[in-house]
Amino acid sequence: MRHYGYPEKIVRILENMYNETFSGVRVDGDLTDWFSTIVGLLQGCVLSPLLFNIFIEVIIAIALNDIDIGSGVLVTV
Repeated sequence: MRHYGYPEKIVRILENMYNETFSGVRVDGDLTDWFSTIVGLLQGCVLSPLLFNIFIEVIIAIALNDIDIGSGVLVTV
C-alpha cells in the first residue's frame, strides 16, 4: 500500500488492526484453542474484499512487469 501511495496513517491503522490477532475454529460446535493469525484477512471484516483487491493488483502488476502483451505496448509498473 505504501508503494502505491496510500496515506501512511491508513497503512498504520490497518497494520495495527491486523497486529496480534488470534483466531479459533469451530469444529462440531466446539471452539478450538485460540492461535495467532499471521497471514490472511479478517473473516467478516468489511475491509477484507478491498484489501484482497489491493493485494491482487500488486500480484498482477508484478506478473505483468515488462511483458509484451501483444498490442505493441510494453507494460512496465
